[in-house]
Amino acid sequence: MVVSVAGIYGVAGFFVNRTTREMGIRLALGASKGSLLRTVWTRTFGPILAGLILGLLIAWVAVNLVIHAIGEIPVKLDQSDPSVYASVAILLVIAATLAILRPALRAANVDPIAALRHE
Repeated sequence: MVVSVAGIYGVAGFFVNRTTREMGIRLALGASKGSLLRTVWTRTFGPILAGLILGLLIAWVAVNLVIHAIGEIPVKLDQSDPSVYASVAILLVIAATLAILRPALRAANVDPIAALRHE
């Protein structure tokens, strides 16, 4: 979980650093901070959501393969229990939200003049 949050934070931070000039121009033209927060959120959360869905599918397939390959195992693995997959997905979405929050706030508080001089 810590590694995934660090990766999400790194991607969000990279996106904010890459688009500092764009954010400064938007602020100079009158964009609200809420608009910038939504922009950072949507651009970073789309790939995270795609990765989450793909990861859940791979996990479901891997659990089925392990159960069929080993046969009887000492720990009960119920691959059809949706609460396990839902709880993991909710936990990762909360972690992603918290990891995106700091770079998004940094983008919303950028000084337009400094952002235009950045590059």
